[in-house]
Amino acid sequence: MREPIILADRLRKQFANILLALRYFTARGQFSYLDRLASAMDPIVVRQTVYEALRSLRAAVNSAIKLKIKTEEGNIKEIVCLDYDVFDCQEDLKNSPAYMLSKQFRDVVSIGKVVKAPETRRDLINKYVICYTLSEKLPLPWPTDEEVAKFIDIVEKEGTRVSQIIASLAASGKVR
Repeated sequence: MREPIILADRLRKQFANILLALRYFTARGQFSYLDRLASAMDPIVVRQTVYEALRSLRAAVNSAIKLKIKTEEGNIKEIVCLDYDVFDCQEDLKNSPAYMLSKQFRDVVSIGKVVKAPETRRDLINKYVICYTLSEKLPLPWPTDEEVAKFIDIVEKEGTRVSQIIASLAASGKVR
């Protein structure tokens, strides 16, 4: 049974940005793309799912904002938030289901108190947020056309078990 482990390690490295994109949706609790990849029986479904996920992610990137937060560890960091959940107090944050889920997705989630926000979102200052992102800095990592084409090619050659493994990796463990 070493082959699936070796294949998973290879896929994790080879398709790191695709995995990161899928982890963003998983951290948000949006499992539909993972579900479709995990249950795909045809490479065409995998192709459509990947392109839909990237199109949806592009929309999130286009509305991203930069926040400066004080993390739970007390560090100040600037983060590019593609989406975020807002809480009035730390207790509400820590009691939220989103907070519980976010613990396993620290590679795509930052949590803290907003200390600086864009002029249009000054209402976020002194609020607690769960920020969903692909990276703390710009430019955000993005699956290249080559990475996506190679992924689709491998699925077509090796079967949809590849997309099942990718879905499983996106739902568990740290990718970066």
